[in-house]
Amino acid sequence: MIKSIGYKSLSMEGVPFDTKRNVIKHEYGCVIDPEENRVIRGLYCAGWVKRGPVGIIDHTLRDSTETFRVIKAHLDQNELIPKETSVDEIRDMLKESNTENNFVVEYQDWLKVDKHERANGLKVNKKREKVLVKDTMIELASSSD
Repeated sequence: MIKSIGYKSLSMEGVPFDTKRNVIKHEYGCVIDPEENRVIRGLYCAGWVKRGPVGIIDHTLRDSTETFRVIKAHLDQNELIPKETSVDEIRDMLKESNTENNFVVEYQDWLKVDKHERANGLKVNKKREKVLVKDTMIELASSSD
């Protein structure tokens, strides 16, 4: 599972991607192989990469719930091929995708952004005040704090 933050979805090596709409072709969240026009078992999408940057948070939550239900059904019906990919192999894949427009932030680094947003939220009597500038997020996540 890969979580992202931002407005425009970007392609990822090995995943079919519609570069005109910046979405992944899917069926109920199951990624579709465009050449064979069939579901790729075990590959799913949710959020804006599924529907595009439209709608409200509720739409994204419903999309995510739909995708989760499909994943759960595939797990319950034993339809997924087991894969053994180590955390280090996943980190290496993500590091390879680091570009100027695509920056990987690990959980412990995201916690720095979270802490900053919560602290700023307290200043304006809110739960959090979101950082909206990507470069600021990357700077916070990369800090040695």
